[in-house]
Amino acid sequence: AHAFEGDDSITAVALPKSVTTIGDKAFHYCASLYSAMMNGVLTIGVGAFSGSKLNSIDLPEVQTIGVNAFYMSQVRNINLPKVQTIGDNAFRMSQVRDINLPEVRSIGYSAFESCPLNSIVLGGKLEYIGSNAFALSTVSGGIQSVICYGTTCPQYGHILFDGSCPALIVPKDYDSGYKQWLKDGWVLCICPIL
Repeated sequence: AHAFEGDDSITAVALPKSVTTIGDKAFHYCASLYSAMMNGVLTIGVGAFSGSKLNSIDLPEVQTIGVNAFYMSQVRNINLPKVQTIGDNAFRMSQVRDINLPEVRSIGYSAFESCPLNSIVLGGKLEYIGSNAFALSTVSGGIQSVICYGTTCPQYGHILFDGSCPALIVPKDYDSGYKQWLKDGWVLCICPIL
C-alpha cells in the first residue's frame, strides 16, 4: 500500500504477469503517470490510481476494482472484459466515455458519476447498481444509449441516471423492473437479438 504515492517522477508502469494485485493507493496522485501495462493484475486496490494522468487502461484480467481506484484520474478509454466488482466512486470524475462490462455483477455507488458518458453496455450477470452510479454525465447531450443484456432487472439505488438518454435497450423477455429506470424522454427498446 502507498508504494509510489505522490511520486511525480513515474511516467509509465509495466508490471510482470506475476503481479496480481495493485495495493491501496499504490500510484495515488502520481501526476506524471500516463501509461500502465498490467496484464496479470486481478485486483486493483482502494485509490490505487486516483488523481493520475492515465488516459487509457487495458485490464484484460482484472476482476475487482476498489473504491476510488481511478477517482479524478484522466482515464478516458477502459477495457474491462472480466471485471465483476466495481467499487464506490471507482471512476468518479474521470474522463470515461464508453462502458462495456460483459461480466460485471456489482457496480458501487457513484462509480461513474460526473463522467462524460456516451454509451453504457451492461452484461447479463449484473445483480446490483449503487445510487448515482451514472449520474451527472458531463457530455453534451447526455448518455446516448444504455444496453442491458440481463432479462432480470438488477437491484439498484435511488438515482442511476439523471440526464437524458434516448434509448434503454433490453432483451425481449425483460423484467418489468427496467421500466422504473425510464425518465422523461427515454424510450424502452425491446431488442429480439439480445
